[in-house]
Amino acid sequence: LFIIENALIIIIFLAFAVRTSSLQTFVAEQVTNYLSKRFNVPISLGKVDISFFDRVYFDRLFIPDQKGDTLLYINEMFINIDHFDISNVSFNIDEIGLNGANVELKKYQSEKVLNYQFILNEFNSNSDDTNNEDFSFVVNDLSITNSQFSFDNQHEKRVEFGVDYNHIHLKDINAKFNAVNISPAIYLATIQE
Repeated sequence: LFIIENALIIIIFLAFAVRTSSLQTFVAEQVTNYLSKRFNVPISLGKVDISFFDRVYFDRLFIPDQKGDTLLYINEMFINIDHFDISNVSFNIDEIGLNGANVELKKYQSEKVLNYQFILNEFNSNSDDTNNEDFSFVVNDLSITNSQFSFDNQHEKRVEFGVDYNHIHLKDINAKFNAVNISPAIYLATIQE
């Protein structure tokens, strides 16, 4: 009986300890340190809060490109997970909210590929499964607020008149999407706003 009581106390303590933001942030720091070493760029993350394994909140995620410029910055993000099946690479997300995101895609003058290629290369080189044809990523609601996106192809000169598709900067992006569906066969979303 004594052993059962102590085991129950330890389980309850661990359940509450895992719920503390400071422990979750500590674990997130360990993950970002690992990713920083894996990608050889200084990834940083502010606060992390995970609730009952179905809601994740974090802030101040920064991922630079290999030249040290911003590739991705997210001021705040939350994810409400509906369900996922890692063995079938299937993720159903109830809701994702992005606030203050900044995505900067660049093709530097000295490079032949975009500045995020090093991340794709790392995932592709370490993939044991070459058949990723069955993955599914579905988001019921995606909300983007106060965000910006830029694309800069330094191989091309700027266009003086009209739309310059090689040098795009969109700011103050506020949008809502429903039924986002990403799989090898389809990229689909309904724009709400």
